[in-house]
Amino acid sequence: MLRHGFKTQAERIAAEARRLVGLPARSPLSARALAKRLEVVVVGPLDIPDFPEHLASQMLVQHADRWSGFTFKAGEKRFIVHNTTHEPPRQESNIMHEVSHIWLKHKPDTIEPAGRLPFAMRGFNVDQEDEAKWLGGCLQIPREALLWFLQRRFDNVAIAAHFNASEEMVRWRRNVTGIDAQLARAAVYSKSSFQRRR
Repeated sequence: MLRHGFKTQAERIAAEARRLVGLPARSPLSARALAKRLEVVVVGPLDIPDFPEHLASQMLVQHADRWSGFTFKAGEKRFIVHNTTHEPPRQESNIMHEVSHIWLKHKPDTIEPAGRLPFAMRGFNVDQEDEAKWLGGCLQIPREALLWFLQRRFDNVAIAAHFNASEEMVRWRRNVTGIDAQLARAAVYSKSSFQRRR
């Protein structure tokens, strides 16, 4: 369960992130551009020097459907490793999720992956994952921007294309933000006001 006030905080972060990259509030925000601005290196498994071939094969072939991304630090440098086999909108979401962990300064858990790789990766922490999921969605599609497009009758396909997001992400954001209910109430109020003026 998200802590009190986090949803509002996440929307503020989404606006701050766009200002940081130099974008208007309703513009699409590239996850890679934001990562670069935060001095985070985004790579795929094959981009990591001396990465064991058998692990790359496991991650990108045998078990490609079992992971999306993770972060790690090597010295003072922060990295995001993401699943390059996913479709571009899914990659965008994956990277934004990991950027969210970094922005929120989530504490990594030290685990030892197969092959004794020389870095610590974040383990699964339910509260941290929930926060990163929510913030990642806000960064991709801020509530104010989503409302603006829906008020102008853009459909899910057009909104997804604008934000380089999946239609699934658009549907999720519409659902969790309560925007459709807000628009329905506004429509009822508008109709009622029109009938009273007649």
